[in-house]
Amino acid sequence: RGTCVVYAAPKEATVKRRKKEWSLTFEKRFGVAVAELTGDVAADLKTMASAEIVVTTAAKWDVLSRRWKQRKAVQRVALFIADDLHFLGSPIEGPTLEIVVSRMRYVASQLDEPPRLVGLAASLADAKDVGDWIGADKPGATCFSFHSNVRPTPLELYLHTFDTPHYAARLLAMGKVLLQVLERHTPKTFTNFFSASTKEEPPPLFAEQQALVFVSSRKQCQLTAIDVMVHFAAIERDQLKVREEKKNDDDDEVMEDAGASKKQVVDDRTLSGIVDPALRQTLGRGVAFLHPGLAKSDAATVEALYRRGQVAVLVAPAEACWDMTLAAYLVVVVGTERYDGREHRYVDYPPADVLEMLGKAAPHPSSTSNDQGAQQGAKCAVFCHTPKKEYLRRLLYDPLPVESQLDRSLHDHVNAEIVSKTIENKQDAVDYLTWTFYYRRLTQNPNFYDVQGATNRHVSDHLSELVENVIGDLEESKCVAVDDDVDVSPLNLGMIAAYYNIQYTTVELFASSVGAKTKIPALLEILASAAEIAAVPTRFGEDKALGKLAKHLPRFKPPSSSFAGKRFSDDAEAAAQEEKKDFFDDDDAANKGGGGLYGKAEVKALVLLHSHFARQPLSSSELGLDRDAILQETPRLLQALVDVISSNGWLSSALHVMELSQMVVQALWFTENALLQIPHVDGATLGRVEEEQAKDPANLQIDGVFDVLALDDDVRDRILAIDDPARLAEVAAFCNDYPNVELAFQVKDARLRAGDPGAVVVKLEREVDDDMTDIGRVRAPRFPVPKKEAWWLLVADVKNNALLSIKRLTLAQHANVTLDFAAPNDPGTHTLTLIFMCDSYLGCDQEYEFSIDVLPEEAPEDVTMKT
Repeated sequence: RGTCVVYAAPKEATVKRRKKEWSLTFEKRFGVAVAELTGDVAADLKTMASAEIVVTTAAKWDVLSRRWKQRKAVQRVALFIADDLHFLGSPIEGPTLEIVVSRMRYVASQLDEPPRLVGLAASLADAKDVGDWIGADKPGATCFSFHSNVRPTPLELYLHTFDTPHYAARLLAMGKVLLQVLERHTPKTFTNFFSASTKEEPPPLFAEQQALVFVSSRKQCQLTAIDVMVHFAAIERDQLKVREEKKNDDDDEVMEDAGASKKQVVDDRTLSGIVDPALRQTLGRGVAFLHPGLAKSDAATVEALYRRGQVAVLVAPAEACWDMTLAAYLVVVVGTERYDGREHRYVDYPPADVLEMLGKAAPHPSSTSNDQGAQQGAKCAVFCHTPKKEYLRRLLYDPLPVESQLDRSLHDHVNAEIVSKTIENKQDAVDYLTWTFYYRRLTQNPNFYDVQGATNRHVSDHLSELVENVIGDLEESKCVAVDDDVDVSPLNLGMIAAYYNIQYTTVELFASSVGAKTKIPALLEILASAAEIAAVPTRFGEDKALGKLAKHLPRFKPPSSSFAGKRFSDDAEAAAQEEKKDFFDDDDAANKGGGGLYGKAEVKALVLLHSHFARQPLSSSELGLDRDAILQETPRLLQALVDVISSNGWLSSALHVMELSQMVVQALWFTENALLQIPHVDGATLGRVEEEQAKDPANLQIDGVFDVLALDDDVRDRILAIDDPARLAEVAAFCNDYPNVELAFQVKDARLRAGDPGAVVVKLEREVDDDMTDIGRVRAPRFPVPKKEAWWLLVADVKNNALLSIKRLTLAQHANVTLDFAAPNDPGTHTLTLIFMCDSYLGCDQEYEFSIDVLPEEAPEDVTMKT
């Protein structure tokens, strides 16, 4: 019937897991297409038009569904499934999830054929309010609430408390109890492991009673796995000793070294392919650790061995619980706190994370019943600090209470609705809030929301005050305009924030910080201070590693004195050098676990960006993943920054941001040789280039990728000096995909009066090979995610640093673009420049000059006489 099903969840990992499961179920068995939204609105609308089942995060659906009145693809949704509604209580994912479900509820009320809404959640204490909110207001008929002890399989919960106040000492105590818990609850693991006494016997399998251990950090993963391995070795040594004593009662033979194992769980061939040396050592004993910092090959091997039952104990950080698809007979949560570098203290795991870890406990399919036929269950042990016992007991044994967090991050959602014209005045904003879960909880728990009472008058006054404050903040940041103290309309900054889905504080920072001639160092500081990038986590003791890294970055300078302030500018070299000593030598504050400059997320982001441009290897996998997260956020922030600058008509700053975009994608400073973009090209290659040019300086000039393509084969082979065919193929793929665009343009009218509109018609044609299947794909091995190239077309008055017109476009093979601009106010001949810049590659930009004659404005009386 031309309809589709949309599944939305707050976590990206949940969506990817559901996509994988449903592809196997619906696509392969029933031929029903399952697609995942990417966040690119144009591509997602095409996906919505063709797919029958769509999976997406709440954030991506929020962006796509804001203009639901104009987008028929959103209106054709027949079933909307909102998963993990217990995330409503999360301050991070909760507000977006609440807005998305509220909007779909409103959409359903406006359409002749409304979509059906289905909400899924963990056991909730206020399930009735959630049901009323989504329209399932009939308990037992449309709203089904189950107690937390209702599970597909039984689960035995054990809560172990520890009185030790110091965190490190408490972890040591938990480690000892962990070994006891493993022995007590997984006896078959030890029986299987120690049943075989020689290497010749087949390796033991532990599938029936595997254990999954969650710890607070990736570093703790490795330490815990090693502790378990040593414990296994000690037990094996004792058992070997007993066996030898029984076998050789009267023999005084020297026993083998206790640390030498008589058998190996994983074969040598598999172990030889493991990159991480610690993992290679623990896997031999049937113990493994798994975290996002592992090499992909190592992670795949560990998962495969675990599924085959060759891993008895798997240790993982708590943050990985959402990405993990593995289950275990025994789940152990070693501690319920993690270090928060922003607050410089240990904070509790979010309740949703704890519930997700518990959800990994499941019996093996082969052991779902015991000898009497009763259903077998799984086990879970949670270790915690004694003061948290009561809180965790309620969390684990009672339904979860959830409260809306919408009022704490309402600004961006209200701004987006003002831009889409859903909200046109303050009363509309109040009406908009009445569709939310927040509105339903105001009367149920007024103290939590700081409401003076539970009557309609109190709620109405509270909503009015909330709307006044939110719109007042948006007006102060110049995102919206308020007319007659009632009507609201979007301003340019608000439209930029809504279009690129960035926070209003970020676009306000951009507007207040950038000047007419802001250069790249200051732009990097501004970028690192954006709320989306400054959200990068900071860990205990990480600042020392960042300090060492910063000293090896040749172009890195300490942040200016206004870093994280209201205004950014390029500091003079002398001032920067004065600050550098204090910045690097702040050992007392910075290197004791999170204080000082290196304890700040924006400084960490700045250092990691510099390390990316310098192609500097990082000392830890955690920093590498943080850098990848920063890089993924950067392109849309830079696009928004270009729009903010272009609205002020500043050319120089806009060009610097575009150069910065190229730097981010190619991991290269804009002043460096563009040849370094090519895979496997380094300083030695550039040295060979200079040698070849010296042989024939008159005829041989190699400055860019096109020059490499034009070389004779023997010269190119000498320069590249690559014998590996696979590497040569990567070089060839990059050079073939490097954009070769022919640009032709025509000025519509070269004689204009001051201020009159002018236009330049641009024709673009890209050279495309017949075998190119993915036109516009960017070859950027150091950029963490796939990317499509985009381009900027500008008309500029370089002499006056004026940006007269700008358009951003994507280019497949052909494009015709018209750039409208206003003629300069000064009469005379003006030389303007047409600039064509890529956002992903260095060295392929184009510039063309053209002239226009600006005539004086006609006097008003002359106009009257002509009339």
